[in-house]
Amino acid sequence: MKRALKGLLASLLVLACLGIAAVGVLQATGWNLIWGQYLQAGDGSHIMIDRHGDPIILGDRSRTGNLFHGLRDGDTVLFLCSDIQESYPARSRAYWCFRLERGTASNLPVDTLGQLKELGWLPATF
Repeated sequence: MKRALKGLLASLLVLACLGIAAVGVLQATGWNLIWGQYLQAGDGSHIMIDRHGDPIILGDRSRTGNLFHGLRDGDTVLFLCSDIQESYPARSRAYWCFRLERGTASNLPVDTLGQLKELGWLPATF
C-alpha cells in the first residue's frame, strides 16, 4: 500500500512539474494563460476581466472562429492568448478557451463595469 501511495505521489509531482514547465515555456515564447470573468461588450466585442479587475479586449483567432460561442456574462474562463497590449482596456488575441465555471453578470466587478461604461464599451443601462 505504501509503495502504491508513493508511486501516486511521485506521478502527481511529475505532472505538476510538467505543468509548471509548460506555462513557463508558453510565457517565454509570448503566449499567456489568463483567467477571469467573461463579458460581452455593447458592440459585440469580447472582454475578459482578470482577477485584478482589469479588462482585456479579446479577438477571436481560433481555427473555427466561434471561440466565444456559448459564453455568458460572468462565466469564469481560462484563455490562451498572445501578448497583451498595454492600453486601457488592454487587448490581445485569443486562440483557445475553457469555461471553468458558469456565472452571471452579478459576478462582475462593479468598478470595472463603471469604467467600461464611461469609455463607451458598455451601454449606460448595463
